[in-house]
Amino acid sequence: MSNKVKVSIMGCGTVGSAVNKAIRNSKREIRRRTGLDIEVHSILVDDMKKARGNGVDTGILTDDFHAALEAELSTGVSPVA
Repeated sequence: MSNKVKVSIMGCGTVGSAVNKAIRNSKREIRRRTGLDIEVHSILVDDMKKARGNGVDTGILTDDFHAALEAELSTGVSPVA
């Protein structure tokens, strides 16, 4: 049985989009090694209208800081500074 963990990524530039891609491409391996089912809940961005050509699901983009933190707060895990 795996535990679902929702995460938010702060930023969708080079690093944020690479983290999102790594999680998306490694879900099975992460689950196998840790027993955790990682889900990217949201990605915090400054500009919602900016074109994103990096394979990011635009449905998880947000410019609302509080909404981005919702994933961590709903799971009882403190956000990483």
